Amino acid sequence: MHSNVPRGPPDKPGSDRQKAGRKDLMRQAAFLQNRFNLTGAEARLVVHLARGISLKSSAKALGVGYETVRRHIKSAFRKTGTHRQAELLLVVIRALDEVFR
Repeated sequence: MHSNVPRGPPDKPGSDRQKAGRKDLMRQAAFLQNRFNLTGAEARLVVHLARGISLKSSAKALGVGYETVRRHIKSAFRKTGTHRQAELLLVVIRALDEVFR
């Protein structure tokens, strides 16, 4: 599977590319909040996971502990009717694909 994660040197803080990525993350998270009744924190985590970022790295990026992201993903499982991370991502990526093609 191809990843949309940018390759090469990291973007400079405040760069247009970094701002666009943050805007996309927020739009996708808002969609997931509405579609699956996720909290903002749950939706941001799910978007990170859909981008191929691990739970541990997502916790760091979101400024929360590992146990917090585990709690968020378990809640996302319940709200999406899924039981495993792969299943959650399949449901979420399909939903995002329908809207953000």
